[in-house]
Amino acid sequence: VTVAEVPLEKAHVECEVGEEEEASTAEVDADAHREADSLAIHEAAYAGQDIRKLQSLPGAKMVLYLDYSDFWVDVRTSDAVRRYNKQHFYDNWRVPSAGFSMFELNVVTDKAVYDRTPIRNRAKACFYNEDGRSYARPHSIGTNGCGSTNYVKRNGVILGKVTLHEAGHQFGLGHDGDTHNSYHKGDRRFRWTPIMGSHWPGEWWGSQALYQWSMGEYNGATNREDDLAKIGRYVQRRTDDIRAPRALVVGGNGRVSVAQNRGKITDRTDVDSFTFSTAGGRVDLTVTR
Repeated sequence: VTVAEVPLEKAHVECEVGEEEEASTAEVDADAHREADSLAIHEAAYAGQDIRKLQSLPGAKMVLYLDYSDFWVDVRTSDAVRRYNKQHFYDNWRVPSAGFSMFELNVVTDKAVYDRTPIRNRAKACFYNEDGRSYARPHSIGTNGCGSTNYVKRNGVILGKVTLHEAGHQFGLGHDGDTHNSYHKGDRRFRWTPIMGSHWPGEWWGSQALYQWSMGEYNGATNREDDLAKIGRYVQRRTDDIRAPRALVVGGNGRVSVAQNRGKITDRTDVDSFTFSTAGGRVDLTVTR
C-alpha cells in the first residue's frame, strides 16, 4: 500500500447520510411538495421558468453553479435512474437558494453566469442521473471542476437537501454528529435538524421541518464549529433588511400576508420586529411556523 500526502482540497468527504432509509420513506412523496411550498418565502413557486437560466441573487459577486448537464445528455435506461421533470429541477435549485439566502451568493443553473465569474468567486456542484453516494471536496470554493458530486434522489426537494449539505463541505464544513450518530438526527420536539447532520428525520415532519446551519447547539454534539462563520470566510453576509420595528400589514379579513410582512434573518443576532395595535378587547392570534 502506498500512501501519498495530498492537499486538503483534493480530499473527498463521502456522505452516508441515511441512504438506507430512502426505500422505506413512504411518506416522503406525500410531503415533498408541501415541504417545497414552505420554501416559497425565499423563492417564488415554479411558474414555467427556464430551468437552465435560474438565478437566486442576480448580480451577487459569488456564484454557486448547479451543473445538470448529465441530465440533458443522459441516454441510459437503467431502472435505477429517476427521470426528473422541470418541477424537480426547480425544487432542487431553490433548496440551496434558501439555505444560502443570508449570503451574497447567487445559486444559478445558467452556465454563462458561471463562466463569466472569476474562478476565485465561483464554485460548481455537479449532478448525475444515476444512483450513488454523494460526496464533496472540502474548501473547493474558488476552484475549477466539480466541488461536489450529487446523485439523483426520489425527488428534487430531497436532492436539494443533499446539494445543500454537500455545498457545506465545499465551504469547509464538517459533519454534525453526536455521541451516538455520525449524523445528528435532529430534535423531534422542535422538528429541527442541522443541515450538516441527517435530513432524513425531517422527511416525516413535512412543512414544519427546520433545517439550519448549526454550531452544535444540542446535547452530545461532536462538532461545535460555527457553520455561518465558516461560510462567511468565503462570502459576505447580506445587508440587514429590517433595522427597526415595522408596522404589521393586516388585511381586512384579519389575516397577515406573508408576502407583505417578511424579513430575512442574516445572523444569530439579527431580529426582525413587526408591531400592531388594537382598539382593545379580545384578540385571537393563530401563529404558524
